[in-house]
Amino acid sequence: MTRRHFIQSLASIPASACFGGFAIPAFAASARKVALVVGNAAYASTERLKNPVADATLTANTLRKLGFHTSLATDRNTAQLKADLDAFGQAARGADIAVFFYAGHGIAVENINYLLAVDQKLATATSLDMKRQGISLRWIESLLRQDMGVSVIVVDACRNPLLRGVPQQGMAAAPRAARGMLTF
Repeated sequence: MTRRHFIQSLASIPASACFGGFAIPAFAASARKVALVVGNAAYASTERLKNPVADATLTANTLRKLGFHTSLATDRNTAQLKADLDAFGQAARGADIAVFFYAGHGIAVENINYLLAVDQKLATATSLDMKRQGISLRWIESLLRQDMGVSVIVVDACRNPLLRGVPQQGMAAAPRAARGMLTF
C-alpha cells in the first residue's frame, strides 16, 4: 500500500470504527478530524536527512484535502516539538479522529521509542538524558488517549546508526496499542 493510499484510507476510519464497519457518509463528512504532521531533517549533531520535510509536506497536504484540520511542523527543536505536541493533545480532545505523523530520526533506549528533535545532542545521549529531555512515543500515545474516538500514529523514523559508542536498538517494536489507537 502506498503512503497516499494509506493516508486516503484514514478519511473513512471514524465512520467504520464508530459504526461497526458500516460507512455512514454524513458522519464521515461531519467528523472532527485533526492532525499534526512533523518532518525533522536539519539535525545539528548528526546526519541531515533528505526526505522528511517533503514527506511531511505531502502528508499534510493530503490530510487537508481529506478534511483534517492539519498543523505542519518542520525542523523542530525539543522545546518547539513538545509545545506542538501539547497543543495537538489539546486540539485532539473530543476529535473523532486524530492523526500524528512523524518523519525524522528515531531511536529506542531501554526498549522505549523516542522521536528526535533537531537539537538532540546524540553524542551524549544516555537513557537518563532521553527520559528527561526525550520525546517518547509513550508520551505521545498518552496525549491521544484522552477523550477521543480514533487515534492514528505513523512514525517514519530513520534507523541509521546515530550514536557512536552508545548501545542502541533502532526503533523498538511498538507495544500493543490502546483501544481506539493505531500505531505504525
